[in-house]
Amino acid sequence: MRLKKILLENIRSYENQEMNFPEGNVLLSGDIGSGKSTILLAIEFALFGLQRGKSGEGLLKNGKKEGKIKLNFEIDSKQIEIERKLKRAKDSVNQEKCRIRINNDEQELSANEIKSKILSLLNYPGEFMTKNPILFRYTVYTPQEEMKNILLEDSESRLNTLRRVFDIDKYKRVVENAEIISSKLNSDIKGRENSILDLNSKKDELKNKDIEIKKLKTELAISKMKHDEIEAIVKERRKRLDENEAQINELNSIRTEFARKESEINEKRITIKKNKEEIELLRKQISLIESEIKPVESINFSDVITQKEFVLRSNEKEFMDLNRRIAVLESEKTRNGKISDDIVRLSECPTCMQNVSEEHKHAIRKKSEGEIARLNYEITAEIKNKENLNLMINDIKKEILRLRENDKEASITRLKTANLREKQQKERIILENILSYEEKIKEFELIIAKLSEKIAVLRNSEKNYLTAKNLLAEVIGEERNIAINLARTEKQIEGIEYSISALNKEISEKERIRERISHFKKLRDWISDNFIPLTKEIEKNVMIKVHYEFSGLFGKWFSVLAEGLSARINEEFTPIIEQNGYEIEYDYLSGGERTAAALAYRLALNHTINSLMSNIKTRDLLILDEPTDGFSSEQLNKMRDVLNELKTKQLIIVSHEPKIESFVDNVIRLEKINGTTNVTC
Repeated sequence: MRLKKILLENIRSYENQEMNFPEGNVLLSGDIGSGKSTILLAIEFALFGLQRGKSGEGLLKNGKKEGKIKLNFEIDSKQIEIERKLKRAKDSVNQEKCRIRINNDEQELSANEIKSKILSLLNYPGEFMTKNPILFRYTVYTPQEEMKNILLEDSESRLNTLRRVFDIDKYKRVVENAEIISSKLNSDIKGRENSILDLNSKKDELKNKDIEIKKLKTELAISKMKHDEIEAIVKERRKRLDENEAQINELNSIRTEFARKESEINEKRITIKKNKEEIELLRKQISLIESEIKPVESINFSDVITQKEFVLRSNEKEFMDLNRRIAVLESEKTRNGKISDDIVRLSECPTCMQNVSEEHKHAIRKKSEGEIARLNYEITAEIKNKENLNLMINDIKKEILRLRENDKEASITRLKTANLREKQQKERIILENILSYEEKIKEFELIIAKLSEKIAVLRNSEKNYLTAKNLLAEVIGEERNIAINLARTEKQIEGIEYSISALNKEISEKERIRERISHFKKLRDWISDNFIPLTKEIEKNVMIKVHYEFSGLFGKWFSVLAEGLSARINEEFTPIIEQNGYEIEYDYLSGGERTAAALAYRLALNHTINSLMSNIKTRDLLILDEPTDGFSSEQLNKMRDVLNELKTKQLIIVSHEPKIESFVDNVIRLEKINGTTNVTC
């Protein structure tokens, strides 16, 4: 892995700054508080996001709502860019959606998804894919104060931490899990052994069941033979009963037919009697109707009435016309009389305004009187015609009334005639029926005689049927008892066979459990006697190798940085500092010596982890945070030898010591002005 560039927007003291990271040894230089450590925190945040329980409050610039970090780096020739954003909420600062671009493939993912992707790209082992990137902290970047703290921890905590870092605690977990498995196996063995305690008794029970079922099957075979014999007897006697039953059925059928024919004869005799009584009544009714029928005219009264009604309507119409003509003549007579009276009283013409002479008046009056006389004559003639027409209309009405009376009387006569014919026809039909019924009675009497002969022949079949029925009932009872015994025996056999099947299954299962117990015992013994001791031995050898390498490197780096002192690591990975063969307590070391111990521990840790995990992709990157804090001038000179010996492809040092500038290939200077950090090269 090689860092290439980082962009900070509104991150702590940075407003908008971009920084390039060249290869080789790079120094981030600046006064205390200039923003050097912010760069390291930003790199860690870009790679892994916010750690559990931490807010982005410590990264986002005060007073700003949003911030951004964009980091460019390279892994195995893959160009990678990560962009993470922070956004201020009401009470906290949270991560937003993140973006990652690998070569030309860009994705927008959640914070945790990008973190998992980065850990995978760094090729960190699966057990390190946790929310706390501990392997990165102990191989690439560890704050100096945090490394000093690990030296001050109790030995158990320090050893557990290093076990995790060196990936050795897996042996401890393997042993613990193996012991759990061994204990579980032991518990399972005891439980399974209890479940097969009755195995031998189950086998004995199975033998007894086999003997019992053989005995029952013999009894069943004997019972089946008896059942077959009695079944043949039942079949024969049932056949005989069926024959008798057929005769009984025939007898019952004949008796039924005999009774039915007798019933029909009685019904027909009753019907004949009723028919004769009905004929007598009909003859009386026919005689009465014949006496009531009178001869009628053979004319169609309806047609005559229709013609008369037509003449009547014509005369009534003419009568109405005469009334209208008389009214018109009367009106004209009144008008002429009025004209005559008006002329006599008139002295002057209302039209021409001339005087009217007496001669003119006399002439007009005479004319009017002549017209009135004519009208009176016509009125008198019309009145005479009206009176004659009225008499004619009344005569026609009387004629129509008479014709209707005659038509009604003719209709009644026709109905009586029709009724007479109907009754005469009915009389003929009844007489024919009587003759038919008498013929049927003779026919049925012959049938009854023949049926009586058959009844006499079949009368003994009833006695034979009862005898056959009793004989059949005897053998059916015996057959039923044998069948019940058969069913009982078969049910017993079925139950025992089910028990045998269940016992075989149970014994088979217990045999399988016994084999399983044997297998579990072998597995338990192998885990307890072989696997756990071997794992502990492997862990011990790995720890010896790690301890040897780690102790040698720690002593080497410490002796370079703290002249006159020597150091080693004990079995609990606690630094042991010596001078002239005497151990010195850590609390009695000077500040520079403590820094030297922390730095030596840090470098030894980095080298040992990279040696054990040769496939991780952070081997070529190392970040040292204030590694020379409290160093003397002589120790600073020794630092040059340490850096030359490290041979890391990209080493980033954070320090405010000007002297270190002469030890490195590139210097990036940071300067804070009015609370804002600027980058200069």
